Amino acid sequence: MANYRKKVVPKRCLFCKKLFSKNPEESYKQWNKRQFCTKSCARSGKFSVNWKGGVSCVKPKCVDCGKEVSDYRAKRCKNCRSKFYSTGSRNGNWKGGVSYDGLGYKMIYKPNHPYAKNKKYVYKHRIVMEEKLGRYLKTNEIVHHRNVNITDNRLDNLELLTKSEHMKKHFLDRKRNRKGQFI
Repeated sequence: MANYRKKVVPKRCLFCKKLFSKNPEESYKQWNKRQFCTKSCARSGKFSVNWKGGVSCVKPKCVDCGKEVSDYRAKRCKNCRSKFYSTGSRNGNWKGGVSYDGLGYKMIYKPNHPYAKNKKYVYKHRIVMEEKLGRYLKTNEIVHHRNVNITDNRLDNLELLTKSEHMKKHFLDRKRNRKGQFI
């Protein structure tokens, strides 16, 4: 029967990031618990050795709210991190503040707009009409595309209508069957 020895893979010190290997007089149980190359690294400011011999991190404070941070390398707590990185140009999926809804309407990122949807976007054709009028649109006003091309947001293609006028405009073009129902 062959004598097999456990293969020891070197570890990286949590504090100084240097590689270190197992001491010959150290048991495998002690080696598995060990996370620092020397005692001075274990006593460093970022970490504290608890009474069981394990290592815990002295958690830094969040830059924004002052709560304890779960990861010693992080500057912000989980809540502040999600708020900081999830919105606007800091998000990895940022495309310049332009998005399209399911129907193909172009939407622009305007978080402070009074009629912004839940994701802080406003329809481009509404913004163009508001800039022409010099005021925000009212809730009963609709911007209609004259040539029915919803991607064409030129000012001469847009028309401001009330909801009832807009419905009349669209239903006049539709045909009815013998019973009077729209086809």
